[in-house]
Amino acid sequence: MQQRLDAFAQHDPGRRRPTVHRIGGLAAVVLGAVAATTGLAVTGTTSERSIGALPVGSATAMLTSVVTPSAVPAPVADPITTRICQPDPSAVIAALPLGGTFHGHGCYSVPHGIEITRPVTIDGGTYIDTTTAPPPFTGHGQPQLDLIIDVVSAGHVTLENLMVEGTNEDGSYHPTLVGQAGIKLESTRNTSIRNVTTNATFGDGLELWCDFRPGHGHPVTNLTVDGLTVRLAGRQGITFGDVSGASLTNVAVLSAADSGIDFESDTPHVGSGNVTIANSTICYCGARTSINSIDYLSGPVLLVNDTLAGHFVVEHPQSPFGFSMVGGSLALPRVSPGTPPSGVYASRGGHIKFSGVRFSLISGTLRPDGRNFMPTDTSTISVTP
Repeated sequence: MQQRLDAFAQHDPGRRRPTVHRIGGLAAVVLGAVAATTGLAVTGTTSERSIGALPVGSATAMLTSVVTPSAVPAPVADPITTRICQPDPSAVIAALPLGGTFHGHGCYSVPHGIEITRPVTIDGGTYIDTTTAPPPFTGHGQPQLDLIIDVVSAGHVTLENLMVEGTNEDGSYHPTLVGQAGIKLESTRNTSIRNVTTNATFGDGLELWCDFRPGHGHPVTNLTVDGLTVRLAGRQGITFGDVSGASLTNVAVLSAADSGIDFESDTPHVGSGNVTIANSTICYCGARTSINSIDYLSGPVLLVNDTLAGHFVVEHPQSPFGFSMVGGSLALPRVSPGTPPSGVYASRGGHIKFSGVRFSLISGTLRPDGRNFMPTDTSTISVTP
């Protein structure tokens, strides 16, 4: 029996081709947030409860974002916004020598985004895209906003100490604008992301896909992320579309209109694997799903000492690989979708293993409406102390 956490709407992974988007009704984020330009603080507390026969306790997550450089007024006014920003640095970045570094400071107006196709480093700066109108329809798929930073078929690119901003101030879902990811990687190799914040984007905070152009098409490989904060993403916090080998640490998905982290390709036998996510916090996001995996897994996914709030769903991996969560905590919602409802759900061959995880219920007065763990058909969910 299948469980769907949300309805179906059209979804575009970016500039290359259309795909399918799953988006549910918005739910209030239970982790309170205090935000400022130079930092974020979040505290989430779940009340002491019991889940089945499992001992549970309180789960508290606290995190503070890295401090990004303060905006420094520049002599050139951005023609689109009232903020005093420097003009688009795309030409300067494109002219860097191989292995060169662009040292950003203050804010930059990037109404058409920045595309990176060479091994370079961008260090510092705030990159703002205030565009809210999609480009004219050309008859080839639904038009979308440009990505803010797009790394395409390049190796050894480093993005560090950046703030990437859109103008989706409430972080809500806008179906014609979801192409505006804060950062998108397409068939990249050995990319590093360090101390980066995405804020108020109409699309994902971070989107990971292949480059669909002829002659390309390999997955994102050997990705390293250390310090990524996602706020007010208009779709997923992070999308794993096609990834082979990634290590993510110190990630904080604080708010997203759909799932916190989504493993989804909408293509048979194309997906992600050999992924580790450690010491990270994932919100009780708009679709009420912290982890949502509904497509092919090319390898295992390991979660280590993470703090999750929301549903954990694994469906139809089309392979023997699954998810393992070691240590950390998982706070389950009191009200769950699906028939029958459940907090952790595996179906159509999905597999989830929990080891040393503290379970609890999200604070509230509602009586839980369903099972906490629900495997169906050949799927499995295992829990060990």
